[in-house]
Amino acid sequence: MKQTLFYLMMGYKPKDIPLAFDRTNAPTAEQRVKALNEARNEAAATHKLVRQKMAERSTRGFTPFKKGEQVWLDGRNLKIDYLSRKLAPK
Repeated sequence: MKQTLFYLMMGYKPKDIPLAFDRTNAPTAEQRVKALNEARNEAAATHKLVRQKMAERSTRGFTPFKKGEQVWLDGRNLKIDYLSRKLAPK
């Protein structure tokens, strides 16, 4: 279930830029709203593209282990009951 951070914090989805009127008497406000909408659409498209690339990157080159296959285990974070780490088997 994908939810935005805003929804999780506030409990409702934010409204987009309100467009009560298609045209206004202030052309700079209209240009500003159009520019914001274009920037938002471009950011959403870029975000979607990057999510796809990250999904491809995370699965590229990974082959899952098979049962019975030997793997290299790094013992740095294992809790071993030895008095000294130096004397513990590697």
